[in-house]
Amino acid sequence: MRADSGIDGEQARRAVMLQSGVNHRFELVDEVLDGKRPMLIEASAGTGKTYSLERLVARLVVEEDVPVQSLLIMTFTRAATAELSLRIRKILMAFRDDLEKIISQGISPEDEGKMARIDRDEFNRKLLVKWIGGKKPLLSCQDCIGRLSDALNRFDDAAVFTIHSFCQKMLTDSVFSRGGSFEMSVGDDDAYVAQALDEALRRTYASRKEGKDVPFIRELQRWQDWEGKLARLKSQPMADVGLAVRFTTEDGEAPSGETRAQMEAWIQDSFKKVPDRIQALKRLSKTMTFDDMLLELWLALKDNPVLVDNIRRRFRAVLVDEFQDTDPVQFNILEKLFLSDSGEWNDGKGRHVFFVGDPKQAIYGFRSAELETYYQAKELIGRIGRTRVLDKNFRSTPALVRAVNTFFEQQAVPGVAEGRSRFLDKRIPPYEYVGFDEGKLPLMRRTA
Repeated sequence: MRADSGIDGEQARRAVMLQSGVNHRFELVDEVLDGKRPMLIEASAGTGKTYSLERLVARLVVEEDVPVQSLLIMTFTRAATAELSLRIRKILMAFRDDLEKIISQGISPEDEGKMARIDRDEFNRKLLVKWIGGKKPLLSCQDCIGRLSDALNRFDDAAVFTIHSFCQKMLTDSVFSRGGSFEMSVGDDDAYVAQALDEALRRTYASRKEGKDVPFIRELQRWQDWEGKLARLKSQPMADVGLAVRFTTEDGEAPSGETRAQMEAWIQDSFKKVPDRIQALKRLSKTMTFDDMLLELWLALKDNPVLVDNIRRRFRAVLVDEFQDTDPVQFNILEKLFLSDSGEWNDGKGRHVFFVGDPKQAIYGFRSAELETYYQAKELIGRIGRTRVLDKNFRSTPALVRAVNTFFEQQAVPGVAEGRSRFLDKRIPPYEYVGFDEGKLPLMRRTA
């Protein structure tokens, strides 16, 4: 915000939000838990995403009576999965302990002083008051304790997965009904890639030894890192020209004339066949990669409505974290299971479905994650459900957040769209003002 504008930061933030048509702020305590409409929560760094997810799970357990074994939580890495699982268990224990203290000490939920001694966290206290306070409490203390205790006793049955481990679990549990193999093992396909490429090269060397093919064979022998070239072809349209030029720049001068044409034709032909050979080798050895599991589950879901329904029935609540790192196949799976006909599933029940992500933190392009996939999903959820934001930074000091806002906003004058900064990549939306905690102190201060 410019110093001479006469408008404080919060006013500017609200004005910019209204002008740009972005989403409402996610209300941790009072957000309506609507089992008929999915929700996307955009959470910038430091805005309390994991903190909110923990308490959202507690609300589902207490307010919606969702059994923990009917809860599905997915995130991107195994480390994040382990941490999130631990933190959710701890918050459920904390709420149960608070409620037991309220009973044993005879504390009224409306007694703010005594409640503050029970739990110093403001949002925890607000949730406790919401559950058991007021003239018409949602539940009794004993009922809340009972639901939390059941969740803790069955917590090991909660489905807390990475997207890949979720796919593996669903494939394993449905192996008989979909006609799969009980003997499949999970591993990498490096050896099969190398074997398939070696076979393709050997066939070429054996069949084209003489005459005009000699320069072509010499060029082929000069190339290095075939596995890397094959991997890069996954993102290249096979009808594209100039493959030999692009793929040989690291190996020396690109071929020209007839040799280049031969190289182009060989790439087009052989690199279409190699992936099929890799799959055949994996089938023979009963091996499946993590990416294979995604594709296998997606193909099974496309043509098997019974499998779709069986998986849906297992879960009453679904939370997908780090959603910005989702690739197209992963989103196809999530859409088929939890966004298609979400309000009219066969058992007549809705599902609480939440996606949480931040497009500014999308970093897994090298693993086929696409930011376009995130924005397509956001547009879909915006049409059939709700979108919310977490936009107040609790991690950084006010001075730092102000500096970042100033750097990106340039002329964030309410009502003037041209004043908002644009990134060079047009796919990235305009920068949005980030709120901050005025009471946040720096880690170090100059004292002299």
